[in-house]
Formats: sequence, C-alpha cells, structure tokens
Amino acid sequence: MAALVVLGLWTSRHLPPGSTRVRATDFSIAYRLYYDPLVERAAAEGRWTQAADIMEDSLRCQLPLTARPNIERPLVGGEQEIVDLIRQRELRCAESCRRAGREDATLGHATRARQLAQWLGASQD
Repeated sequence: MAALVVLGLWTSRHLPPGSTRVRATDFSIAYRLYYDPLVERAAAEGRWTQAADIMEDSLRCQLPLTARPNIERPLVGGEQEIVDLIRQRELRCAESCRRAGREDATLGHATRARQLAQWLGASQD
C-alpha cells in the first residue's frame, strides 16, 4: 500500500517549468502509425478531399500549447518540438486542402503554420 501511495505522489508531482507531460514523440507516433498511412493512401489514389478531412481531423485534438498559443512567451524545453510538429502538420493539411479545392481552409492552415513558425523563430532568438 505504501508503494502505491509513493508512486501516486511521484506521478502527480508538479513538473519543472518548461516541461510538458506530453512529448513530441507522443504526437509523432500517432501520426506515423495512424494518420500518415491514411493520408498517404488517399493521396496516392487522388482522393484529396479525404486526405484533407483526415489531416483536419488529426489537428482537432491539440495541446493548449498549440491550440491557444501564447506567442508572447518563449518556448522552453520540449515545447519547440511539439510546436514544430504541429507546424509541419498544418502545412501538410494546407497542401491537402489546396489539392481538394478548399481555398479558405488552405489559407487558414497556411496562416496557422506561419504563426507557429514565427513563434518558433522568436523562441530561438
């Protein structure tokens, strides 16, 4: 019982500043194993609407870090990797939307990718 209490306290402790419970690897695995094969198959078959739908679905669930970015504060620790991963996904989504003929969605995703890129650049200065 004591071991469970210690384990519970250890896993619920506050993380140091700049740390996140979710790592870039956690996100990238989901993309590599689930989303990327679906998008690649749809793209190879010329089904760009489906590819765009899959990419947009993948971007619906994001960490608060990227869903509501505070570009005024610098990124720390593993945050840069997560923001860069989402930036790359926004670009890929923009391309799928462009090929599907979704101009508004293309612009929205490309703009978001640019904003994340600016945040990355500002954090590296």
